[in-house]
Formats: sequence, C-alpha cells, structure tokens
Amino acid sequence: MVISLLGVLKAGGAYLPLDPSYPQDCLRFMLSDSQTRVVLTQDGMLPNLAEDVHRVSLDSSWLRFAGE
Repeated sequence: MVISLLGVLKAGGAYLPLDPSYPQDCLRFMLSDSQTRVVLTQDGMLPNLAEDVHRVSLDSSWLRFAGE
C-alpha cells in the first residue's frame, strides 16, 4: 500500500483514506463529495465502494502491475 500511495502522489493524484469500519453510506458520500474517479483498494473493500467509481484491486491486479 505504501508503494501505491507514493505512485498516486507522484502521478499527481490525491490520497483519501477510507476506513473500512466507516458505514457504507459514509464511504459513498466521501467518494462522491471528493469526485473520486479511481480507487486503489483491496479485495475485501470492493463491496463497500460505490459502483460508479473505477475500482482497482491491488490484490487481484498485482501480477498485471508487476510487469510495469
């Protein structure tokens, strides 16, 4: 996750911490209010995120990123 955070910041993105213990409505509000387009996450958080945000799971997409 630290490497992902540094990559996001280097690419000019922003970091928005989303705590999995927050209620689902709160997470969805945070994403919509911040106008988030892409979320780097883990497989366990995917069901808690809104469907209208492009979600990239670091767990299942790791092999695709390793070749970059």
